[in-house]
Amino acid sequence: MSEVSVLIFGPPNQFLSRIVETYRVLYPGCQIVFSTTTPVEEDFGVDNLLVNREHVQLITENHGNNNNLNNHLNNVQSGLKCCIKPLTLKVRSDLIPIEAIDFRDTLQKYPTR
Repeated sequence: MSEVSVLIFGPPNQFLSRIVETYRVLYPGCQIVFSTTTPVEEDFGVDNLLVNREHVQLITENHGNNNNLNNHLNNVQSGLKCCIKPLTLKVRSDLIPIEAIDFRDTLQKYPTR
């Protein structure tokens, strides 16, 4: 599916290079974008690597924990700006794909979205 961009967001991990390789096999010709706030020293084999500035304003929840929603939104938004294919698959960096899903049929069922 060469019309797919895969947007991976979140912190890098020891499996990220393998995850990128798996997406390349599952979606041949895809563009892969990795968007994170963590400084990295390697590119993990992605087409576009974005290291975003971390938002210092965290959302404090009722039970006192900090929520990183602002970082999440920033990583996804900047990553989407780099995606050049007509379709984008947004996934977290800690998810390991096991099979390709051809979601084009589902999209055709719902032309108004």
